[in-house]
Amino acid sequence: MKIKYSPHAKKRLKERKINKSGVTLVLTKPDNKVFGGRNRIIVNRKFKDYTLEAVYVIEGGEIIVITLYYI
Repeated sequence: MKIKYSPHAKKRLKERKINKSGVTLVLTKPDNKVFGGRNRIIVNRKFKDYTLEAVYVIEGGEIIVITLYYI
């Protein structure tokens, strides 16, 4: 499935220095997955020194990342 980033997510990638390969891993092999309101899916994955969380929706067969952050 193709991954697209919202303008907000692109901004967060840059300012938080998040690696896109890490995002792909979080989206495809999350440790936890929760369904939120407005069809949003919240996933996270623990890496060695941090946990990355992503919020996304699926539209037209594409994953659209809404935001990303460390928890």
